[in-house]
Amino acid sequence: MSTLEHHTLEIQKKRFEKELKLIQRIGGDFRINTSESRFGHIIRVELHDKLLTGIPYESVVFEIYLEGKFPFQPPRVICETNFGFPSVSDGRDLLLNITKKKWAPSITSLDIINALPAYIAELHQKYLLGTQTEVGTFHLGDIHNIRQWENKEGMGCFFCTELGTENNKEQNARIIVITHSKFLELEPHIEPAIMGKIVSWATLQSINTILTNKSEPNQFVIEWKQIEDTPPFRQTFRTSQTNEVLELISQNTRRLNTVAKSISLSIPLINEAEVLPDRVKKMNIFQILKLIEEAEKNLTKLITLKAIDELMNLYQQAIEYFSAVNDEQYGIFLKRMHGLLANEAIQSILQRHPDEVIENYGPLFEEEKIEEKVLLERIRTSQTIELAEIREDQENTEMLNNSREPTEGEESGHSTDSEPRD
Repeated sequence: MSTLEHHTLEIQKKRFEKELKLIQRIGGDFRINTSESRFGHIIRVELHDKLLTGIPYESVVFEIYLEGKFPFQPPRVICETNFGFPSVSDGRDLLLNITKKKWAPSITSLDIINALPAYIAELHQKYLLGTQTEVGTFHLGDIHNIRQWENKEGMGCFFCTELGTENNKEQNARIIVITHSKFLELEPHIEPAIMGKIVSWATLQSINTILTNKSEPNQFVIEWKQIEDTPPFRQTFRTSQTNEVLELISQNTRRLNTVAKSISLSIPLINEAEVLPDRVKKMNIFQILKLIEEAEKNLTKLITLKAIDELMNLYQQAIEYFSAVNDEQYGIFLKRMHGLLANEAIQSILQRHPDEVIENYGPLFEEEKIEEKVLLERIRTSQTIELAEIREDQENTEMLNNSREPTEGEESGHSTDSEPRD
């Protein structure tokens, strides 16, 4: 060991001791536990009671990893509490989101812990708006214990082999991790085998196509979309759990697409400049309204993910149509969509239990329909006034035409044209 390395280790040792002393001062509604890992120290922070005002959870857990070259490199902060779907408790690093500033060795674990209550409130708000996927990141080269993804609903780890390309026949042992919104590729550690180093990661929605072959049932190919300057490419994997991998990717991608529709409610649903007139003309709005009525009745009897998705698609069509023709009734279906997505039973299926079936739930839109009556009455009143104004304009025009002086030709009954008539 060189003198520099020895000096670095001494600094790290003293810093760890300082961190442990600092967190011993914390009390109250924080519950702190520390442990050693192969790569450093882990601080487990559990928040309770007054620290969670306005948050519908009894406790929230974070883990701070003081590992590697800490404090010369930043620690990693992960959330272990699942707030919903898609979850951020998937191993992503939330440090920058919590501290709101670039890492500096002067920042301590105590600073991070004290910032957690405010961040939990912020994170909860992001879940309500559906923007939680934008927070946190994964770092290439980070070492993770794959057990953090075990026993988490909608997540899984799969040992496999990545096959080389035609130009590179090399094969590499890999661990594929599927989270609610991410695809992680880890290089397994020989000892201990439960550890892995991140060599690549991407969002599930950046997958373009997955190819399989009946002659190679344990093999699949992922074709990735072009993202900014990164050209499209493909990866080939072999695993005895191919079906499980593909089913989990498919399941989470479907759920992400469904949740994305609720996210769009926080911004205008329809950009009228992008509405195609031909598309609107082809819409049978009476058929759409009839299907909406049937779908709403069916949903009161049986709530499933498929039924929710179908009704939301119908609402989108109604909103698009009424927006395009400048009819205020689009607001009716916008409110119904808001009401649908705010319902606790619907939220449970969308965010946590996609396979759940709820029978005989009962009416879903009582409050919305009371407001609709007021809106429809206002629309009818507005239309009546507008129609009356049109009739008045027509009558005034007729009176004006009847009262004006006739031209010379009109008065004599002869044409004023210079050319003779045929």
